[in-house]
Amino acid sequence: MVRRQRLAIAVLHLVLAAAASAGDFIRVDEDASAARLQTAITRYEKGDESVELIGAVHIADKAYYQALTTRFIGYDALLFEMIGGEKFANHQAPAADAAANNLSGLHKIYTMVANFLNLTGQTEHIDYTTQNFVHADLTQAEFVRMQADRKES
Repeated sequence: MVRRQRLAIAVLHLVLAAAASAGDFIRVDEDASAARLQTAITRYEKGDESVELIGAVHIADKAYYQALTTRFIGYDALLFEMIGGEKFANHQAPAADAAANNLSGLHKIYTMVANFLNLTGQTEHIDYTTQNFVHADLTQAEFVRMQADRKES
């Protein structure tokens, strides 16, 4: 248990360090009573067209994901990044297949950190099967092929 707590704290420090260097899109707001990780929503416009970039994090409190979900309803199309997210392309929840998900170890780490911090994970509270969600990242097969090409594990 102590080893897990140390790992959770190490991952938290990495997340906070990354947030501190992410410029205007993510920041840490800290005072004497708490530290809050804040993400930005940035709008870009050209003529009659606009796009919004929505910063999201893998672990947060449930209210954060509820607010995002409410916001997501108003978009015609919402591109999302998730390696392996192609499983949501038919807008149906994918069958549970742990063997097909080579990133399950990463998901376990996020879950462990979330539990340690009394938070929750984004995949538990964001519904990627809604009609306006469009997968815009590598497929699982593409990711595995790229790892093999680079001799990564």
